Amino acid sequence: MNIRSVSVDILALLTCLGGSWSCGGNVDSSSESPRAIGAAHIETTRDGTDVDPVVHCSSPSAARYSDWSTPVNLGPIVNSEFNEQNAQLLKDGLAIYFSSKRDGGVSDQDIYVTRRASVDSPWKPPVKLGPPVNTESADFAPNVSIDGHLLFWASNRPGGHGNADLYMSRRDDPNDDHGWGEPVNLGPKVNTGDFEQAPNYHQNAEEGGGNLYFNRGNPTLNLADLYYVAVSRDGVAHGDAVQVPGLNTTGANEQAASLRHDGKEVFFFSNRPGGWGDLDIWTSTRRNTHDVWSAPVNLGPRINTPVLDVTPNLSFDGLTMILGSNRPGGVGGNDLYVTTRSKHVNDSDDEDCAGDL
Repeated sequence: MNIRSVSVDILALLTCLGGSWSCGGNVDSSSESPRAIGAAHIETTRDGTDVDPVVHCSSPSAARYSDWSTPVNLGPIVNSEFNEQNAQLLKDGLAIYFSSKRDGGVSDQDIYVTRRASVDSPWKPPVKLGPPVNTESADFAPNVSIDGHLLFWASNRPGGHGNADLYMSRRDDPNDDHGWGEPVNLGPKVNTGDFEQAPNYHQNAEEGGGNLYFNRGNPTLNLADLYYVAVSRDGVAHGDAVQVPGLNTTGANEQAASLRHDGKEVFFFSNRPGGWGDLDIWTSTRRNTHDVWSAPVNLGPRINTPVLDVTPNLSFDGLTMILGSNRPGGVGGNDLYVTTRSKHVNDSDDEDCAGDL
């Protein structure tokens, strides 16, 4: 099968490297069946209390998650011949927000949503969000808060601080995809004259504030690094954004961080050495939110291919991940794929493990 080269600009592919992509190689042919993309599910003990999610450790005997399944293409209803990526499965499992360059958009990049009636129902044709979220400029990389009331995204619309900035909007009805209010620029403590992209709002509680993770820097110069900043629910940053310790490298890009809801596991994509292709998905863990992240680990050839594997986004329950890839066999351009894992509860494990510190 001939795989065509795909060329996109930095904003059209949101956080990926610019230039020409030469695709090739074989896709992993594992026959493991993926878990259905479902609503958020938190395992409980016999008395009904939540089981604290535990990271996938470097020691097989301590691992409480299975390996990720072979990614499955979301199909031609969701994907198009253009680029789709930065997809987020909302907490109830009934909606996916994502970026797309599909025909009919008012710019190179717009934000879309696809919904389904139940976790067993098929996805409906995506619908483009209207203004004030989408504009004639590039609007991309959406991220919805756990409670469904906040939307964060990147845009190069006029009036920002330069290049791509991060914005936030609110809605009263968490199921109204066209009820988003007037966007708020997150301001100079977050946005600079550089590129700010791929926000991931790590909400501390259902109604609390949280940390916003994102990447800053020009990926075409290998200067994109992961940052975080505390942000109020009014879009006000509490202090300047700082680099995430332990995850960034010199001379390579780290982009599109997605944290598990307990803050003990993170996924991102990078072109750092040791990968399987041009851009790969990596992961890191920590014992608690005050510890340093462990040395990032490549997810391996089941998830990563010789081409582009980007923008991982973890579901609330930590069991489903949607990623973007231009691997062979897709609908066209960059497609959305889903991979799943199961969780094993081992009563003999008393603590989380953080991998190789």
